[in-house]
Amino acid sequence: MKSRIFTLLSLLFFQHSHNHLQAESQPRENKVHYRCAAGKTVYAAFWLGEPGKVRLKLSDGRSYRLPQVMSASGVKYAKNEDQFIFWSKGDSAFILENDVMTYRDCKSRK
Repeated sequence: MKSRIFTLLSLLFFQHSHNHLQAESQPRENKVHYRCAAGKTVYAAFWLGEPGKVRLKLSDGRSYRLPQVMSASGVKYAKNEDQFIFWSKGDSAFILENDVMTYRDCKSRK
């Protein structure tokens, strides 16, 4: 009887450990669709791990992968020394390219 209980507990522990490791190894992303001014759209896939990252697909056909950078407010992703910036806060976002706001008034689609 003790042998069966030990075997059962071992199997349960192994299954739990396997499921836990499998969940940790899978990427965790939060996908958001933004509608912006002038009919533009942004699809963003936020990496929820450390360090933060985002994959963007813009309505003009361009795609980017950006690392998260320091921000006083909201969440900022940038590349090429801030030549391209995606900034989000709550359900809003915008894109700056060479200090020009190219995607403005973006709101997440619910």
